[in-house]
Amino acid sequence: MREGHWKPQSLSESIPFGCRIFVPEYTQELRLELQGCASNGSLGCPVRLTVGSATLPSNFQKVLTCTGPTQACHLLLPSPPWDRWLQVTAKSLAGPHVSVAFSAVAALTACRPWIVNFQHLLQSSPNQSCNTSTGLLSPSPGYQDLGRNSSVGGGPFCLMNYQVMREDTDVVSVHFRPLDRVSVLVQSDMPSVMRLQLNTAMDSGGSLTISLWANKSMISNNTLVMVCVNAASPFLSFNTSLNCTTAFFQGYPLFLSTLSRKANLIIPYPETDYWYLSLQLVCPQSPE
Repeated sequence: MREGHWKPQSLSESIPFGCRIFVPEYTQELRLELQGCASNGSLGCPVRLTVGSATLPSNFQKVLTCTGPTQACHLLLPSPPWDRWLQVTAKSLAGPHVSVAFSAVAALTACRPWIVNFQHLLQSSPNQSCNTSTGLLSPSPGYQDLGRNSSVGGGPFCLMNYQVMREDTDVVSVHFRPLDRVSVLVQSDMPSVMRLQLNTAMDSGGSLTISLWANKSMISNNTLVMVCVNAASPFLSFNTSLNCTTAFFQGYPLFLSTLSRKANLIIPYPETDYWYLSLQLVCPQSPE
């Protein structure tokens, strides 16, 4: 199902509950909550909730154990895998001959992308908030405003989506680059995101190599460009964390600065999936 409420459920030790949730592209966050829990009529929610993707390895799972005298229990998944179904299973921990009743709610927080198409020049950024914005290039990109009636809703933009060209150079190698061979603008108010298509059987094995160069004239002292490389969905939470962790994946971090303008990463045997490169400028903290 898509986001919403399930009808009330009843669990026993031998009868688990299972369903699927579809996560569309540009989902920032998925919240699963068990409400109105009762065990044999008493307050309590002895349930183990397991969430995972049917198209990702079994180790890509999150498990939440709800215990104690509470009527509600929730699991928060930042940046869940985009454009796929997630399997949800609830299993009773109440023991034999004890039933557990609950209702379940799934809520998705959507993201509004600023889609870069390089056809026009921007005079300013969509949500500029830092006085020391910089980037990996001097040209400013064009944009496509999806509008408030789009599936991702209105509100402030939350990422700049750069289109990427895949070039199959030979039978064993592929190369990715921004469209029109233009570099990528990096800002402080939201991440710049590129998707790398490595989701076919021909892409299994080998290694994924990421090479980045910062524009010397555009990066200032004490300014840091934080980069995360993730499978299935991009890391979007630079404003609250720099750990590159999404719902089911520990990403690979890279950094660019005035002291280190180049960065390289080699990932052996990457997952066969869409990979995402997300970059954001980290502004220096103002003195107290």
